[in-house]
Amino acid sequence: MVAMKLRLSLLQEVVGHVKRQHAVLISANSMSNLFHTRLVSLAASNTKPSEATCKSQKLMLELGLIAPSSPGCFHYLPSTVRSLTKLNQLIDKAMVAVNAQKIEVPILSSGELWKTSGRWMDMGAELFRLKDRHEADYCLGATHEEAVTKLVASQGVGSYKSLPLRLYQITKKFRDERKARYGLLRGKEFYMKDMYTFDASEEAARETYEAVCEAYACLLRQIQVDYVKVLGTTGNIGGSESHEFHFPAAIGEDRLYVCERYILSQTNFALTMYCIVSRHCLSSLISTN
Repeated sequence: MVAMKLRLSLLQEVVGHVKRQHAVLISANSMSNLFHTRLVSLAASNTKPSEATCKSQKLMLELGLIAPSSPGCFHYLPSTVRSLTKLNQLIDKAMVAVNAQKIEVPILSSGELWKTSGRWMDMGAELFRLKDRHEADYCLGATHEEAVTKLVASQGVGSYKSLPLRLYQITKKFRDERKARYGLLRGKEFYMKDMYTFDASEEAARETYEAVCEAYACLLRQIQVDYVKVLGTTGNIGGSESHEFHFPAAIGEDRLYVCERYILSQTNFALTMYCIVSRHCLSSLISTN
């Protein structure tokens, strides 16, 4: 099973691109009737200036695109919902191109299922845990490997001819962040596109992985978002390989060391698919630092 995730908090940085490329003409009258589209100050939004830690968060608050609800949680207002809907449609189109099928898994997940996989404890404090009135354990889904695997196992896939099976969803996820910040980029509640695939062999799984990676790259090029594709850690999800698509920005928590010597591909945009620090250059980097 290959699990691939495209965290939709990227919406905060790409909303302008999506609007320009796929905007629907709206009359001035209908725009004036949209809820909370007027300019508001940070004070009026009940957000302390020190809490708005990046330019995009400040702009989204001041332009009435989002409104704070509680630490790490925001109301998405009409203009943002329009953009999110259009972005979801673009993602759906990209997934259809790789023969993926859209599903929706319950946000509330069985604790017993997570205990069986061992991730009930491995997820640590970031996992929102709760009990129902019968004292049964549940959690708010941060990811859904367990749920989708159980779903497929219970229904079966027929024969190997039914593979690959590629299932994805675009739903809200929850993580108990130690310190929520950067608006939608680091919140306790956020939208995420996650995909779970089942293949007949490791070779077939790798073909799926490459196909979906390319689908992500095509989508980002379509909405004209510069990105860097880098090797990532599999973390508690497991697996042998992982990549992340990073949006170059002045804010954030990751520092990327880009090896220009091993460029995989290049388009007209500033940054595209680079290999992050090849083994050859890694040794040089370590020796010089």
